[in-house]
Amino acid sequence: MKAIAPHHLIIVSTLAWIVSVIDVVLTLSSLKLYFIPSHWAILPKSISMLVFILLSVLWIGYFLSKEKFRQQPAKQITDIWLRKEVVLMAILVFIGLLLSFVGDNINFNREALYFRHSDFVKHDYLADSVWFFAPAYGCFSYAAWRWLSANVSRKIRCLSLFFGCAIGLVSYLIMMDSRAGVYVLSMTGSYSMIIMIPAVLGFLLFKSSNQSRPKKPFIIVSLGLVLATLADALIGQFWIFGNNGQGYYPLIREVNWLVYITSQLLLLHLPWCYATAQLDRKYHSN
Repeated sequence: MKAIAPHHLIIVSTLAWIVSVIDVVLTLSSLKLYFIPSHWAILPKSISMLVFILLSVLWIGYFLSKEKFRQQPAKQITDIWLRKEVVLMAILVFIGLLLSFVGDNINFNREALYFRHSDFVKHDYLADSVWFFAPAYGCFSYAAWRWLSANVSRKIRCLSLFFGCAIGLVSYLIMMDSRAGVYVLSMTGSYSMIIMIPAVLGFLLFKSSNQSRPKKPFIIVSLGLVLATLADALIGQFWIFGNNGQGYYPLIREVNWLVYITSQLLLLHLPWCYATAQLDRKYHSN
């Protein structure tokens, strides 16, 4: 498998993000309606996600290649443990992106089916996507958890997750509506705690950046994790329960998409950010 260089990853993923921005602008301005058939309206979003999946496959190829990893010519990843950790990070990111892609296609609601689980929440298909987004963000969170193991004690991490899940549950209880039905409430309620975990880990990574010389790797991933939580918070507040169960659609879909795709773009760099941080940490500890 041919490897993709880090600067190529930045260029191509940024282009995919620009495609998403243009798509959102055209949709919100209604210009798209004049030259794109309605059943093709979601195509740019699908293309963006497919690009991310392709990039993640090539990214894994980079870390699995027989050649030594390189941050700079003078710093090569020769430590077997670190090599295995970075490969694991790349695989977790790939699985997370793949599951997110499936969840996205559910949220696209191509068949235009509404009120599938109750007669209150119009866009209740969003609850079905939790089956895929929950393990997807579990992959991202697990990668961040392993990264933090070198910077933050297990006790602090566990306590932070506990309080984060508690905040997520309280926030959900405030915005939920019992008319949504058992299935939607159980799926979204449990997910409200799960989706707080990326934000908590992102905050811990950001705090850890104060203890490290290269702050950029920590900031990139922490921002991606926090934006992931924000994107799903927008869905719950304005898409599922907002507007008395009707949702502020399609405006919220476009706002959510821009936040969400940005988070995915940033999380795509998690393996290399981790490698960069660990290399620098090892270099300055010697």
